[in-house]
Amino acid sequence: MGCLTIFENNYNGKLSLRAYLDDGNARYNLPVVAKGLREAYRINGVAGVTQLLPANGDVHVRLGLARAWPGQPGRCSLMINGVYG
Repeated sequence: MGCLTIFENNYNGKLSLRAYLDDGNARYNLPVVAKGLREAYRINGVAGVTQLLPANGDVHVRLGLARAWPGQPGRCSLMINGVYG
């Protein structure tokens, strides 16, 4: 079965909340844009986010697509916009 690993990414000095989503066949490195998780991250970092998630068992991960933008026309970005346990 797959798993979800929350982590903090530092890209060019900018910190952001991201997650590895492993579906059993592939591993995806995705931004986390879920409002509640980002708020917990802003206040308490990754530890604050992991406190909101169940320690064991299944979670439902809601994915979303961002529209194409001038930097990558014709391409959409996949992101995590909800995690429910």
